[in-house]
Amino acid sequence: MFVAAADVDFPTCDADTIVQRPPWFYHSLQLDRSFSFASGSGGTTSQSKSSELVPNPSANANHALDFQAHGVTPEYSELMLNLRILAKTYQTANDCGSAREYQDVLTFLCSTLQRLLTLPLPAHDPLLGVSGIGSYESAITTACRHALIIHVFAQWCGHQPDPTLLVSTAQHNLLLTLRPLIDQRHVSTKLLLWLLSVGGTCPYGPAQHKWFVSQLADVATDLEIHSWEDMKASLQQVIWHEYQDDKQHKELWDEVVALRDEEAMHFSEMVYPVPSMAV
Repeated sequence: MFVAAADVDFPTCDADTIVQRPPWFYHSLQLDRSFSFASGSGGTTSQSKSSELVPNPSANANHALDFQAHGVTPEYSELMLNLRILAKTYQTANDCGSAREYQDVLTFLCSTLQRLLTLPLPAHDPLLGVSGIGSYESAITTACRHALIIHVFAQWCGHQPDPTLLVSTAQHNLLLTLRPLIDQRHVSTKLLLWLLSVGGTCPYGPAQHKWFVSQLADVATDLEIHSWEDMKASLQQVIWHEYQDDKQHKELWDEVVALRDEEAMHFSEMVYPVPSMAV
């Protein structure tokens, strides 16, 4: 299939060109919108003090996440939807029925990634924090761009052309962008859960990794997520590639559980038993 696909020219694409979606995309999109993710808990919750800052998420907590409803700008919402449908529809080249279909999928993927890397980011300075709807949208959109780079390119690290520097930089920038949202406890959503989980699966930066694990544990608690099944169901509502994501996100979740157990043990050690009254 690689040889056959190489005989077909790839279309040109730039930051001003909308990626053309192939016919199979719309059939998969209908399935995506009608599919309900089984999850017993983990509903989206917002802190009351931040309700004025954060756009309202979709009312249905068990369906595919609406990116624009979570504050992502339309251009980046389009890219995230493209990648979600791609990841759900095609796991490997064997899912393609012909070389032509494989070429269509590869063209759509490469065009989407080119747009991801060239589309301008909204103006956002993470050092200024989040103080309103506009700055929240800028922050969450910027975070999504960094997380998408990690999610897509981390699997290719070690291969030429090696994206290791791109991925490690994206992880660093993702932490800087998310920290104001976390520190000010603006909101806990499944999009934030996904962003933290993607940052935590990045294979670089042990110090950054610990931060992502600890924050992920807090957000999962806010969303009442207490099992891997609920965690996975929540991640599937954002962007999920089963063949790529299941193992590494499960390992990250195991770290979250271990951290929770450790904190619970330390808390129990701090509670002094009440002395019994002498009769």
